[in-house]
Amino acid sequence: MENIVFKNESVLKDKLPNSLFSSLKDECFGNKNNKDVFVSGLTSESVAKVAKHYYLKDNFNLLDSYLNKFVGEYLKTNNRYLSLPILTKDAPLKLTKVWINYQRENEFIPNHLHDGLFSFVIWINLPNKSSFEFLYTDILGQIQSIEYKLTKDDEGTILFFPSKLRHQVYPFYDTNDVRITISGNILFNINESEV
Repeated sequence: MENIVFKNESVLKDKLPNSLFSSLKDECFGNKNNKDVFVSGLTSESVAKVAKHYYLKDNFNLLDSYLNKFVGEYLKTNNRYLSLPILTKDAPLKLTKVWINYQRENEFIPNHLHDGLFSFVIWINLPNKSSFEFLYTDILGQIQSIEYKLTKDDEGTILFFPSKLRHQVYPFYDTNDVRITISGNILFNINESEV
């Protein structure tokens, strides 16, 4: 008897180098005077004030360089991901917006997905207990989830995943601590004059 397992895409998880994590953390905590803000499509009552994001600026290039290894590793281990014919010729990938999220007690971020091919989340500051969850449908059309129960030990961890993989963040309670994350997207970089 043969057990046939259906393939699916995966998620990469790693710890940031200490120097990069420290630099990102410094920018997040020193961000109080940052006026470069954008409002996401998640803004509504009870949704985390994080719907108001602040762009990462000082460490953008450093993070961009670090993320290059994730793209290569992801495509090596998930070689079907870009096999669909969606472009007439090869195009480079580009890190676009990177933003800092600040989530407070009782706030949540609802089920959503991102633009682009790849996205990531980096946990910078975590309360003692919080939860991040991926959602996807299985071969039977049932919704499945993978939940990450987070603690302080997860600070400095990155998850790198396909942008269309749905995810959400649950509220946390009984603390004035702020949950700080960095997120961003990687897209095809196509010059319109070449299309």
